Amino acid sequence: GPFKCLVGPCQDEIAVKGSKFIAYGWPVHDIAEVEFHLKKCKEQHHKARHWCYAWILGSGAGQQFRSCDDGEPAGTAGRPILQQLQAHHVTNAVIIVVRYFGGILLGTGGLAKAYRDAAKAGLARAELVDFTPMVRLIARSDAAQIQVLYSVLKELGIQVDAFELQNDAHLHFTIPEKEQEEWVRRIRSRLQKKPAATLDGYTLLPGYSLTLDPACSS
Repeated sequence: GPFKCLVGPCQDEIAVKGSKFIAYGWPVHDIAEVEFHLKKCKEQHHKARHWCYAWILGSGAGQQFRSCDDGEPAGTAGRPILQQLQAHHVTNAVIIVVRYFGGILLGTGGLAKAYRDAAKAGLARAELVDFTPMVRLIARSDAAQIQVLYSVLKELGIQVDAFELQNDAHLHFTIPEKEQEEWVRRIRSRLQKKPAATLDGYTLLPGYSLTLDPACSS
């Protein structure tokens, strides 16, 4: 079936022979967001023994994923978490399972089951929606133009991911991949400029250099 993504964060925990496994899930759009949640999780649970995780980004040929055992025996933590994301057809998400050691060794089979069950419990609490492949576009121009574009995007309810008016004035915005040309047309008609240029098959916004952000387009 179609991919799903998380509407917001989710969380649950399980206990196995005195060890506590706390699963956290977050929607993410790039690796920087994954790293942000990992850093926050380690700060919040600085006394934990392990912070194992898996993430998936995008869909189709450009899909990326990674899992990490964080010191647990190879294949006993990150992979079972990743397999739960895959089993639930979830993308653009990270699941981090924090383990507080309870003094009893679980063995590799027991560990893998514990991480899998924790990830599964966390995902069971998630609100999921159908995943819409999105593209992130980067617009560059002078500061005044970027300001105008920013207000137009806000009027149209388009997500602005990054916004910079200093030295290199630019902004990043995200639109559905399938309706990309339609959205660019709408933006252009709002900007009401005259000439249009084309580069790499994209009809560009006049007065702006518009490029695809390969790190983030799914």
